[in-house]
Amino acid sequence: MKIRDVICYAPPGKGARFSQSRFVIVLVKTDDDLTGVGEATLRFPICLSAQVIAAVMGCREFLIGQDPSRISRIWADLYDRYFWRGGPAELTALGAIDQALWDIAGQAANMPVYKLLGGAYHERIPLYHNGWWRGAEFTEEVIAKAHATIATGATRLKWYPFEFLPQLQDNYHLTNAQMDRAVQEVLAMREAVGKDIELMIDVWRRLDLNSAIRFCNAIESAGLVFVEEAVFAENIDVMIQLSKSVNVRLSTGERLLSRWEFRSLIETQAVGIVQPDVPRVGGITEARKIAAMADTYGISVAPHNPTGSIATAAAVHLCASIRNFTMLERFVPFLPDPFVEHDLSYGPDYIELPTAPGMGVTVNEDDLKRLSTI
Repeated sequence: MKIRDVICYAPPGKGARFSQSRFVIVLVKTDDDLTGVGEATLRFPICLSAQVIAAVMGCREFLIGQDPSRISRIWADLYDRYFWRGGPAELTALGAIDQALWDIAGQAANMPVYKLLGGAYHERIPLYHNGWWRGAEFTEEVIAKAHATIATGATRLKWYPFEFLPQLQDNYHLTNAQMDRAVQEVLAMREAVGKDIELMIDVWRRLDLNSAIRFCNAIESAGLVFVEEAVFAENIDVMIQLSKSVNVRLSTGERLLSRWEFRSLIETQAVGIVQPDVPRVGGITEARKIAAMADTYGISVAPHNPTGSIATAAAVHLCASIRNFTMLERFVPFLPDPFVEHDLSYGPDYIELPTAPGMGVTVNEDDLKRLSTI
């Protein structure tokens, strides 16, 4: 079996934050009439679909004629061919190709991808909900939306207590009133929902070290599962200082690329949870290596997952097969993308493991052609 073609489509994104963005869907086709699908969506606040598509198509000539079952070799060869490697567009493109190759491998073996990865360690994939808070401006509104989401069966909620401030402004210097509002919102949320609902917050890299220490210590009594991105993850020394100064569990990783960028974060044990984005770190192949590194140090994995059905499926197969997986992010509502013919099966706070061969998500190429804007 050989690869005969590689095709990219860019249908419109979805959701209020992504209205000007595009998905990037990659199809890898073989001469045995198998088609593997991968997602390379890279957006918010600037959509980089054109750059990702260029990176995918730059690999097309090399990929045609290759044996798609040689996933590890193709990954390494493509990573080396990106001489100026390590960028988000290149690794996301590689991640989509990798997903598509695993999809083909599962179809060829007539089994789900996670069975090719050693089988299911977990019987279903627990989800935590994000996006349920949209439209809330005040703490009382956030709490009301939390209650409405819990009523649907959700048991794990993440939100942004600094959402009342512009996300790309007012970083580092917050007034006492702004800090107190965020702290009180976290404490009020815990009191409102009770101790049995798991709560997480994302600070979105807004705080400097001293402010992050102050904030994390002030909300410790809320018993959060994790505090995400209190500071920039790129500065490992700041992450280490923060970790040593607070008792809350820290998490980060959505903007780190490949095992090389995760290495220091894991080896210094600066966080309790790492959050690789499966497509953006280079796909299932690379995400498994990051998870194995984290497992060596007793660190959990909760993948970042803000995009579409195909990227979610890739994360599900990863999560099903690793022992240090804890929970997967998913934005509500859980709706299939408009070009998806068969999606995963969602419960109120979990995803059932797919039983279909490959990734378990199929797309309609005619719909992709009709919707694509590039």
